[in-house]
Amino acid sequence: MPGGPMAQSVQQVCVTQHPTTGVRPTVLVVDDEPELRNVARRMLEEAGYDVLEAPDGQAALQLVNGAHAPVDVVLTDIRMPIMNGWQLAEALTSRQPPVPVVLMSGFGSGAEAAFYPAVNFLGKPFSGDALLGLVRRVLAAA
Repeated sequence: MPGGPMAQSVQQVCVTQHPTTGVRPTVLVVDDEPELRNVARRMLEEAGYDVLEAPDGQAALQLVNGAHAPVDVVLTDIRMPIMNGWQLAEALTSRQPPVPVVLMSGFGSGAEAAFYPAVNFLGKPFSGDALLGLVRRVLAAA
């Protein structure tokens, strides 16, 4: 796959620095499906992001609270055990400063996200272009 269309797409959107802080951005991927976390992690790492992973919202909060460097964006599934994506988004966006959140779901259109202006939505399945483009926009707006 190194020469395939996904590799070309990812190479075109590579990042080396956060648009405002000048350091390599960190994205936390939260999903109870290990395969999806791995796919998202690979896409993000190939584009130059540092990536942390968590299997649920509670583990994600522990990572954010204990991170040595700030988490710049959280990409989270909505339906998860222990703490779902909406609960995690509420906890993260109520912080000062708030942590930007992208909610992912294979169910519905994400219209509910319109009621939470601090939250973005990414439908599953997603392409590398969709994932990386949204993460870039979220970082630029933060």
